[in-house]
Order: sequence, then structure tokens, then C-alpha cells
Amino acid sequence: MKNHCIALPSGNSQEALVAVWFGTTVFGAEASYLPVEEELKRRNPGIPLYRAYLSGMVRRRLGGRVPAPAECLKQLLDAGIRRVGLFSGLLTAGEEFERLRAELVPFLPKNGGFDALSLSLPVCAEPDRRKQFFAAVAATVPAGSAALFMGHGHADGRSDALYCTAAEEWRQVHPGLFLACVEGRPAFEEVRQELLHAEINRLSLRPLLLTAGDHARNDLAGSGAESWKSQLEAAGIECIPELRGLGEYPAVTAVLAEAPFYPVEHPDGDRRKE
Repeated sequence: MKNHCIALPSGNSQEALVAVWFGTTVFGAEASYLPVEEELKRRNPGIPLYRAYLSGMVRRRLGGRVPAPAECLKQLLDAGIRRVGLFSGLLTAGEEFERLRAELVPFLPKNGGFDALSLSLPVCAEPDRRKQFFAAVAATVPAGSAALFMGHGHADGRSDALYCTAAEEWRQVHPGLFLACVEGRPAFEEVRQELLHAEINRLSLRPLLLTAGDHARNDLAGSGAESWKSQLEAAGIECIPELRGLGEYPAVTAVLAEAPFYPVEHPDGDRRKE
């Protein structure tokens, strides 16, 4: 993995972008981040872009090669950067996004930080972008074929409405699309029953995740008896794993990178432009 610790910016640039991801320890899975970062750089020519990981566990296992958001911002501030935009490389505004916002507080202008600090929202936190995102994902599946996507979800049900609505919207335009979550609903077992009822005999398995990491390689397509692939094949359904992170689909990358940035104006969150 490339070393993404901060190198002091050269020239007179006082601006920087930081792409903040949850992070991954699976070798090669971070390749899904690169197309999004390249698109962000294309849309913001001349502004250097850095990477940060939210997960402390991931950072430790990588030996500190990718900094935490606060560490990245501290180094940029010390290097004389005055304006920073942070890209939220997350799908939903859950606990990771709240943790990210909390890390920004010491770097607000009122606290002696940057002159300007802005933050994008996760793609599913904005209704229009959410629709564009799920439409772009659906368009990656050829007409006439079937696919089961694995979302993450939350055990407490906070994201059930999001994923259940997306699944229903997908089925209205592409009856071969199915969606289940590792946690919460739609649950895999109920979707498995739907597949059997629909007499699906062949489908691709895809992660609805930013990287094809542990969940994709083990829970979705692993060789163990409890993986979705093994359970579906035991039911007579041929499964073709397509283990690519969402950033590896150009149309999805475009939606992710087309993220408006909102000024972070107070410790309780980001206040949108009027």
C-alpha cells in the first residue's frame, strides 16, 4: 500500500483536500478509493489531495501509513495550509460521520484553526445524490441478468428505511436486482426466500460497499458454509462473485465525487449554505 502520510505541500498553495475513508486492511481493496480521489483532483485542479482513515484499528494494522483525520489536519495546519475541504468517503451519516465531525472542532476558524473548513455529506445523506447513487449502481447490472448486492446496514435498524426503499425502487426498474444487508434489513434470509420464489437460478454477487474487503470476501463470497454464496449454492442458485468496490464503477465514481462542500461553522455539525 502506498504511504499516505502527509508530505508538506510545495509551492504557494494554501488549499488542500482530504479524502476521509473508513479504511481497509485487505490488500488491494483500497484500489476502489483511487478513482474517486482522481476524480476529486480532476474537479479541483491545482489543489493537493491527501487521504485519511477513520478506523483506529485499520490505522494500527497498517502501521500508521495512513493518518487519522485530526492528524492529517494538524500537519496541514502546521504547513501553512489555510483552507481545507474534507470529502466524506462514507455512504451514510452514521457514527463514523459523527466521529469525523467531532474531530474537526479544534480546527474551526473560531478555535484558531483554518481560515475556512468545509465538509461534504455522505452520498446517501442528500436525497438527490442518494437517488443518483442507487441509479448509477443499478445501471452497472446488464438488463436481463440478476444480481444480489450486499449492503452493510446497522443492527439497530437505523438504516433499514434507506436500504428497504432502495431495494423497492430497484425492483421497479430492474426486477433482477436484489439487496440484503449484513446487519438490519433487508435481511439475507428474507431475500434468499425472494430469490427462490422468483426462481432465480443464476446471479452475480456484489458488495454495495466502498471496498471489496472482509465482508465481501468472507460474508458474501467466502468458502465457509455461512457465506451467502455457499447458502445460495446449496439452494441450487449459481453464484458469480464480482468483488469490486463501488469506486471501481465509473458512473458511481462520478456521483460520489460530485459532492458539494458545506462550511463547518459550529461544533455541532455542518451548516448548509442557504
